[in-house]
Formats: sequence, structure tokens, C-alpha cells
Amino acid sequence: MATAGFTWVLKQESDVTALTHEGIERGNPAVGGSSIQRFEFAAARAGTTTVVLEYKQPWETETTERLEIEVEVDP
Repeated sequence: MATAGFTWVLKQESDVTALTHEGIERGNPAVGGSSIQRFEFAAARAGTTTVVLEYKQPWETETTERLEIEVEVDP
């Protein structure tokens, strides 16, 4: 979920997966209301990688949350 200027930022590119789409779907229309942020990936080759996302305001250097997702692509 992305709210009040906070968004998930992809921090680590991979040769196993390729980001094919990133978008934000508005939820609550109020200022600071919640929304849903989606990342879509495609398999680029077989292997294992870690997708790393950080939740922060783009102009800030500090991250409030970090998400690491291990992905395994079978041949």
C-alpha cells in the first residue's frame, strides 16, 4: 500500500526477473488516502534472486520498511 507520499521503490535489479509494469491504483480519494501499488515481473531466465523493495518518500534517504522476497524461476 502506498500512502501520504510514501511508495515502494525497487532497490535491486536482477537478471533472473524483469520488471514489466509498475503502477498505483487510487483507493481513498481523500488527501493522504491509501492506494495500492503493484509491481509485475516476468521471468528472464532460470535461477534464484531476491527482489528488494523499500517503503519511503522519494525525497527521503531513510527507509521506513524494507521487503526482501526470494524468487526461484525453474527452467
